[in-house]
Amino acid sequence: MRLRLSRLTVAAVAAVTVASTITAAAPGGHAAPGILPAQWVGAWNASQALPGAANPAFAGFADQSIRMVVRSSISGEAVRVRVSNAFGDRHLPLGHATIALPDLTTPNDRTDVKPGSVRDLTFSGTTSAVLPKGAFLYSDPIQLNVPALSELVVTLYLPVTTGVPTFHNIANAQSYVGAGDLTTSTSGTPFTITRTHSYFLTGLEVLTRKSLGSVV
Repeated sequence: MRLRLSRLTVAAVAAVTVASTITAAAPGGHAAPGILPAQWVGAWNASQALPGAANPAFAGFADQSIRMVVRSSISGEAVRVRVSNAFGDRHLPLGHATIALPDLTTPNDRTDVKPGSVRDLTFSGTTSAVLPKGAFLYSDPIQLNVPALSELVVTLYLPVTTGVPTFHNIANAQSYVGAGDLTTSTSGTPFTITRTHSYFLTGLEVLTRKSLGSVV
C-alpha cells in the first residue's frame, strides 16, 4: 500500500510540475507571440505528379521561363523554395530563378511583378543549379518580410530540354510560360502561354517565430 501511495504521490507531483511549467511559459493558457525559436515552416506546398501523353505539359520545356504565383499561408522573416525533379528522366539544369512581389498596380495582370522587388534565388551560393534525377533542392534563404496570406511570384528559367516535367496538375493559380530567360523581367508581356498547372516548384517555406505549423 505504501509503495502504491508513493507512486501516486510522485505522479501527482510530476503532473503539477508540468502544469506549472506550461502556465509559466504561457500565462492564461496562450503562448505569447514571438517567443518561439525561429524555424522553417511550410507555407505553400504542391503535390507532385507525372503528366500523361495527352497533357500539354508532357512536351516539357526548352529555353523557356515559367512564372508561378504562390500564396504564403503564414508570416515570416525569410523565405526559401523547394524545386523538384522527382519524376524526371534526366538531371535537370536550372539556369536562373527569382522571387518577387506581385505588381499591385496591375492586379488584372498576374504576370507583372513589382519593380525593384526581384531577388535572385541561389542554390549553395550560385544562381544556377542542377536538379538531380528523382530528387529536389532547397534554395538558399532570402531575408524577406512575408505577411500572412500574401502572394509571391517565382520564375524559373529552364535553358535546355527538360523532358517530361514534374508538375502539379490542378493549381489554384495559373502559370505563365515565355521564351528565353525572363526571370528578371518585371513585365509579364513576354509570357505568352498560360497553363493551369505548376511546374517543378513544389514548396515555399518561411522562417517564423510565431507558428508551429500551417495549413497549405
